Amino acid sequence: MGEGDQARLHFYIGAKSERLEQIDAKQIERRVALLTRTWVDRLQEGLETVLESADEARRLAALYGSMLTAEYQAATDPDIAVVD
Repeated sequence: MGEGDQARLHFYIGAKSERLEQIDAKQIERRVALLTRTWVDRLQEGLETVLESADEARRLAALYGSMLTAEYQAATDPDIAVVD
């Protein structure tokens, strides 16, 4: 890993060739994207469900996400943080 807050992940899927033909690459990409969301991403998604404006949800997630400690984030589910 280099500098910054990004990493490149490579996944290798091994299976029999007939099974590989059945795999939907887009579905795997969607699952990986869901699994790699940050706590702030999940906070924003929760805020989007209770606020009328996606821009406001994004703004609040960025604001509170930077203010809340790593300990709070580790101990608190983002859905609970939305209520807090």
